[in-house]
Amino acid sequence: MIADGPLRFWLDYVEREGALCERKSEFAEVLLPSNLQRSLQLPEALRVTSDPEVAAAESALLLMPGHAALDAAASEVLSRGDVGRGYVPWPASAAPTATTLITQARENIGVEHGRIDLDRDPAPIYYPFLRVGALVTYTLDDRFVEREEACVDARAGTLATEDLRRRILGSSLIGVADTHHTTLGPELGRAIAGAHAALCERTALRSRTLERQAQSALREECVRVDAYYAAALASLAARSESAEARRQTLLDAQAEATRLEHRRRVQEIELKFRVTREIAPFRLHVVFLPALALNVVVRRGERRYPLRLDWLLPAARFATPCCPRCNTCAPLIAGRSSLHCRGCSTDAMSA
Repeated sequence: MIADGPLRFWLDYVEREGALCERKSEFAEVLLPSNLQRSLQLPEALRVTSDPEVAAAESALLLMPGHAALDAAASEVLSRGDVGRGYVPWPASAAPTATTLITQARENIGVEHGRIDLDRDPAPIYYPFLRVGALVTYTLDDRFVEREEACVDARAGTLATEDLRRRILGSSLIGVADTHHTTLGPELGRAIAGAHAALCERTALRSRTLERQAQSALREECVRVDAYYAAALASLAARSESAEARRQTLLDAQAEATRLEHRRRVQEIELKFRVTREIAPFRLHVVFLPALALNVVVRRGERRYPLRLDWLLPAARFATPCCPRCNTCAPLIAGRSSLHCRGCSTDAMSA
């Protein structure tokens, strides 16, 4: 079986496009349809490998990163995008009891001035998360591409914890739920905004890191440019001292032009070492996690406020609850007339 990742990707791609492939241990026999022959600029029948020695021995095409046929396949896949949905299989282990969940809610959610009590037994559901993949092109004296991923709660728009992100990425998804439990729909607008904010923050941090790493090269180039123009101005000044008045005027104008050219060149260098970035999303997956919907009431004295909490089974933690009034994710307060967040309290006080 072929182990090389890029070669496996290329073979998978051409097979999806109608090619016939016979995979062997070190190379593959490929028969391309006419459309792939034209787009990849390859013959109808060929052998491909990622091993230089095998390529020489078998008269095979050496297909490695950087080859035009591999780049063309990757560009085509990225231009189409990768959109889909999948389910994490329902766990076989026993679900936590309602008593356990209420204890966890009181310890980890908490409501100011309120007490969380059980309203109804937990109900099994599927809870949505959004996985967004993007290619980020950085330009800093050179141009290179890095891959970034963000995983967000598709109802609250908040970034998933690192542990939950790893669990989602490491899960083998199935296309259809293996139970008949209710599936909660994602709020895609909110989720995409959360993922975009996370990617922007992460790439901005990466840009600042790259700029710090480039400071030494920036200073060295500025020193060389400063030395060059300083020598040019010194030469003009020396010539001006012994020149006639008419010639001095010309040399003074030339010196001013040299100073302007110096400033322009320094600005060019600073711009060259300033990072620019472009984020191009290519993956948008909605992943449904096994969860338990826990309907509770928040008590403040005789007052009772309904609230639903969602326990994520793979992560053994609650999803971030949103304010019932404004739908933002913030600490909750059991007020005298409603259950709301700190932001709602501030708005009410300032109104």
